Amino acid sequence: MAETAKKSEKKEEVKKTTTSGDVVKEIWDAFINTLSGMYKKPMTTLKEEVSSPNTRNNLIMLFLISLSFGLMMMTGFKSVLSITYGGISINDLVEIPYVKILCYATILYAVFAFIPMLVSFVISRVMKDDNFDFKKSISLYTTSMSIVIPVNLLMAVLYGLNIVVWLGTIIAAVVNVMCFLNYILGYISVNNVKEDKQVGTLTALIISWVVVAAVVLGIIIGVSMPDTNTGGLRGTNSSYNDLLEW
Repeated sequence: MAETAKKSEKKEEVKKTTTSGDVVKEIWDAFINTLSGMYKKPMTTLKEEVSSPNTRNNLIMLFLISLSFGLMMMTGFKSVLSITYGGISINDLVEIPYVKILCYATILYAVFAFIPMLVSFVISRVMKDDNFDFKKSISLYTTSMSIVIPVNLLMAVLYGLNIVVWLGTIIAAVVNVMCFLNYILGYISVNNVKEDKQVGTLTALIISWVVVAAVVLGIIIGVSMPDTNTGGLRGTNSSYNDLLEW
């Protein structure tokens, strides 16, 4: 009996060691598989991911998407505000809180990303599709948007170096439109939406997407720009501490 207990304990120890040692690799492999799958076979990948959602991996993916967006917004502001007019740029007049932009953009994206997730979930409930739960809604969104991660990171680098600024913006916009199409087509495909309800579904998803984009960008610009009434635009550089002036 004692020997059996010892063997059981050893097996349990091996199991724990294997699980703790493989968790990072498992997450990394899932990330790479999803990313490559969305570039090679998007609809197939979406169906596979949504049919068996992994909430942990999906939330990590959402964080990475949000962080890459935050980095792109931060360097994007830097690039745009560095453009000179008459030998003077906004950066020469006002010290922009770039760390603040990064933090706000990352957090806001992560928070407002749940709006289209909630919309797709509610639509499914209205259409009485009980198979599409909120976990699948999260999986659909994060999988659809995963391809923006390398693009956002690339754009962040290019913006930081002031290289092909406007071309980069166009590329980022095109990729986001592709993600939006993947999201909608994936939703219709996964849920087998009837033809007579596809237009209404499409309209609801488009509206939610546009509202989220407008609100996020509006808030980021509103909270990130320094107060110009304090003398920041009167020929002197206003002091703005990234870490303290929130």
